[in-house]
Amino acid sequence: MKKPILIFVLIFCIHSNIFAAESPEAKPEIKTSELLLKAQTESAKHYEFAINHHVKILPTPDGKSFSLVWYPKKKAVGHLPMLVTLHGENRWAFDEFFFWQPYAETYGFGIVAVQWRFSGSGKKRDFYKPQEIYQFVDNILRSEKVRAGNVLLHGIGRGSANVFALTALDRIQSNYFFRSIIANAGGHKSLRFNFQIAGGRFGKDIFFGSHWIFFCGGYDKNPSRDGCPAIQSAQAWVHRFGGQTDLFVKDPHGYHDLLYKSPKDVVKAIRMFMDRLDEPIVKRTNRGGNTMPAHTDTKNIYSFSAKTIDGKEKPLSDYKGKPILIVNVASKCGFTPQYEGLEKLYEKYKARGLQILGFPANNFMWQEPGTDAEIKKFCSLKYNVTFDLFSKISVKGKDIHPLYEYLTRESGFDGDISWNFNKFLVDPNGKVVARFDSKTEPLSGELVKQLESILPAK
Repeated sequence: MKKPILIFVLIFCIHSNIFAAESPEAKPEIKTSELLLKAQTESAKHYEFAINHHVKILPTPDGKSFSLVWYPKKKAVGHLPMLVTLHGENRWAFDEFFFWQPYAETYGFGIVAVQWRFSGSGKKRDFYKPQEIYQFVDNILRSEKVRAGNVLLHGIGRGSANVFALTALDRIQSNYFFRSIIANAGGHKSLRFNFQIAGGRFGKDIFFGSHWIFFCGGYDKNPSRDGCPAIQSAQAWVHRFGGQTDLFVKDPHGYHDLLYKSPKDVVKAIRMFMDRLDEPIVKRTNRGGNTMPAHTDTKNIYSFSAKTIDGKEKPLSDYKGKPILIVNVASKCGFTPQYEGLEKLYEKYKARGLQILGFPANNFMWQEPGTDAEIKKFCSLKYNVTFDLFSKISVKGKDIHPLYEYLTRESGFDGDISWNFNKFLVDPNGKVVARFDSKTEPLSGELVKQLESILPAK
């Protein structure tokens, strides 16, 4: 028993020296050391992993908690990209460091892991407010000489709820550290500060120029707070205030820890962030007013993405410069024969750029019950469909897809989808210019006239 006790005391003394160097006050030293001892007990393996990788432990100014800072070997500090990560409820910054460190070593970025929970009771007073968290992060990034636009921000669970607030605060203060943000298994509605954002206190463009990556699992134990319904709602909310989605990973069979078990998607998210590092920082011009920036209009369909019928995430920005007809489709509906008209319309005008996007939906009398593979086979064999089909979604209700939340609430042609085969016509700039109900045939004079008015000249 003596050997473990000696090792334990040695580690404690090492940490005490670290804190003494950072803060001369004795009282904060004791508080932070106590939290570290608790972390060493509850997250022993990950704590030891961090110590062995020479992580730097920085106490918070109030002495209640700490942050971890780490860099890959032989890398120039200050010029590296950084990951700032916020743990989930009942987890530790050491857990986050343990997960992200191998990726950081491989792709060459540093890590800041914030211990924003300083007690295990779960009460609000035992968590830092987002304004306090941002102050700690801002101080660390400045002291480490991290450049604006060089940070990937991540949070899981309640940590994810904070990333929305931290992104807003970063832009309010015109720092623009955060290039990309990962909202992982945690929506925005559990945090009071986010309701201030939603109320327009900081302007309608607060997320303008921000790039978002979302993760959610269909088997999350708390779907309304952390699961896919919460994340889809958060995505739509982010878009409403000017942000855009780079990636949405939604696994119907995944759990709360989906990201931690999806290495391919983690790599994809990291590469998306790294690929954007050379892009200029896009800054908001509105500082709390009620109008969008004068130089751009984020209210169009290019802010959204969706999975194709083959399961691949596709940004709708891929359709920039082309007229689009968006249709919610179904295989067992009285309007299903409109597939034939849609295909004829597509064949007639595709040479002039027309794109038709079909979104299968099972919202109306369960008239689209099949799998994506079954829907694709039906459309191909029955109607020889060659225009783009997407994975089955919901077009109304609590689980409405963010694209359809925008189309039915913010496009200027508001109102719930009435039935299968409602149609939205979008001009080459991504703006909705017309809406047609289910009874309007694809080759009707009304629809064709509107379409020809936005087609490029022959």
